[in-house]
Amino acid sequence: MNPFRTLLAVRCTLASVSTFNSPSWFTRARLALAGTAAVGLAGLAFSAAAAVSLELKGTWPGYVYGDARGAALAGRYAYLANNSGGLWIVDLHDPAQPRVVGSSEEVPFARAIAVSGRYAYVADSLDGLVIFDVTNPAKPVRVGGLDTGNQNVDVEISGNYAFVLSWQTGLNIIDVKDPAQPERLGGFPPGPGGQGSAVAVEGRTAYLGDSRGGVTVLDISDPRNPRAVGAFAGGLGMYAYDLEVRHGFAYVAAEFGGLQIFDVHDPARITMVAQHVNLHVRASGVALHWPFVLVSELQNTPGLRSGVQVLDVRNPAQPQPAGRYETSARAFGIAASQRHAIVLERFSGVSVLDLGPHGQPKAVGHLTTSDSAMAVAPAGDFACLLLSSGDLRVLDVRDPSRPGLVGSLDTGNDATDVALAGRYAYVANSGGLRVVDIGDPTQPRLVTSVLTNLDGFRIAIAGPLLAQIDDESLLSVVDISNPAAPRPLGSFDTGRELTAIAAAGNLVYVGDEDEGLEIFDISNPAQPILVGEYAAPGSVRGIALTSHFALLAFTVSACKSWT
Repeated sequence: MNPFRTLLAVRCTLASVSTFNSPSWFTRARLALAGTAAVGLAGLAFSAAAAVSLELKGTWPGYVYGDARGAALAGRYAYLANNSGGLWIVDLHDPAQPRVVGSSEEVPFARAIAVSGRYAYVADSLDGLVIFDVTNPAKPVRVGGLDTGNQNVDVEISGNYAFVLSWQTGLNIIDVKDPAQPERLGGFPPGPGGQGSAVAVEGRTAYLGDSRGGVTVLDISDPRNPRAVGAFAGGLGMYAYDLEVRHGFAYVAAEFGGLQIFDVHDPARITMVAQHVNLHVRASGVALHWPFVLVSELQNTPGLRSGVQVLDVRNPAQPQPAGRYETSARAFGIAASQRHAIVLERFSGVSVLDLGPHGQPKAVGHLTTSDSAMAVAPAGDFACLLLSSGDLRVLDVRDPSRPGLVGSLDTGNDATDVALAGRYAYVANSGGLRVVDIGDPTQPRLVTSVLTNLDGFRIAIAGPLLAQIDDESLLSVVDISNPAAPRPLGSFDTGRELTAIAAAGNLVYVGDEDEGLEIFDISNPAQPILVGEYAAPGSVRGIALTSHFALLAFTVSACKSWT
């Protein structure tokens, strides 16, 4: 189960079943069918697990989230190597509204990408080179591939050849004249200077960056027998994350070494002609937009921002700062075209920059690539989907086979759960509770934010009350009879690590990490009372209620045995 798949529309013959993000939760999850408790009942009766019939009806958004690791620009499209999200094709016709128009999950760990003509070439960390026909961007088709070992980190295309760099096998030179039958012609093993980290090709010469900031130059006139003709040794802390070559100069993003510029006109006598170091960041990527070079940077000092540094390199020996753009997340890499640049922001997404004529980058759009579904709450024709980024998405689910987005709202970071009551959505996140008016699904509106005594983890609605648990041990009850002014009423410290919650009438059902299920009476919300318990054979991860039953989803530790 992919942890980044967003929404599965599923029908269940017994009850709605919620799915969770961690794939380990699916390893041995089972359903237990429990009898409903009455207040004051000494014990609970439970029946055997019943068969559940599930039928997949639809998905949204139709592609898998990941963490963009590589990008290539061609025409109006950006092609993303989105790690566990596979291949994404993004339409930049309107840079302010980049949108995914095609994708493929046939690359489980997409690390780098290059595009040439009608084909996209993906370096997959485990599967090697994977080739897609992208003639129709909406439907990329895998047409071929070749195993080049593990830890493939970069790919470059030159003519009919693909150059795939692997930590395990070094440089692989592959004939891709027939994309359906790629053939490895030759290679160059990892050198003593460190593992290969980046590759660039210009004419009959290939340039390899390594994990010590060094550069090796290869003569590839004979692809079956590439030979080293020059090298420059880097140093500790100078991992060559990325490199580009133009007109006899190599531009290397060398981590703590910043941007390093090498004169490679004579491969036998490579010299560093300039170095631009920002002591507070690590250089993580480089792209050319002549006469500028763009360097993505990871911040290294708390309180400082990552970003993109733009340098004028008309005189490579004296690079001059020309502009800067600060990112909201760690800038992990960059790709550029004649007008735009794509910045890869770790665990966030990609930003689209307008480069302009004078090296002053300006953000014009953003696309989230790294996200996961935290919770979903149905409401008639609509469903509210909460993403880990805090985005609340309102989906039209009248046709379950084709759910569609109609509205969205950013509710803040660290969001964990959503529940609906009437026209209001209640979102639990770090520091408290957000109340959102979804009366107009196309325009969700924040009504209020309430700080509570706990970081909201999971929530459930019980009439005019909201029950909330944190990820430690506290159950709290909040009055939501006035959605504009939620009011904390009471709490109960269970002394257990709480994991799940559901409510019906005056009863709140709480699951925990070790002990199972606890049932509380909140008739007096100022003083919740424990009225029943059930020792589940594992950690409770979800609770769903019907008129007569409570359904528990739980995981079982390998050290426990049960029937």
